[in-house]
Amino acid sequence: MGRSQHSKADSGKILIQEVHTEDVVEEPIEPEHVRSKFKTLQEWLINICNNNKPKKSIAEFYVNFSESSGNYTIFLWGVNTYAEGKNRSITRIEFQPLNMYNNLAEKEYNN
Repeated sequence: MGRSQHSKADSGKILIQEVHTEDVVEEPIEPEHVRSKFKTLQEWLINICNNNKPKKSIAEFYVNFSESSGNYTIFLWGVNTYAEGKNRSITRIEFQPLNMYNNLAEKEYNN
C-alpha cells in the first residue's frame, strides 16, 4: 500500500506519546599526574594485553587522552551497558587495567 493509501481500519487519529529515556554512563577519572614505566605506546598496549585480562566479557573498549602542561596521557578502559527498566540504561566501567594510564612520548604525538 502506498503512502497516500489508507486501509479501512485506519481511523485517521494521531497518537502522541512523550517518552523519556535515561542513559547513565560511568566515566573514568582523568589523570592529573602520571608516571609511566613504558617507553612506547606499543609497550604499554602489549603489557595490558599480556597481563590484564578482564574478569568478564567486555562489550566496548575505550581509549582517550588528556593533555596537561604540554604532556599527553592516554588511557584505556572497558564497559558493558545494561538495560534497567524500559527506558533506562546504565554503562558501567568493568575493566580498568592495572596500568590504565600511559604518558605519550613527544615523538608519538608531535605534528
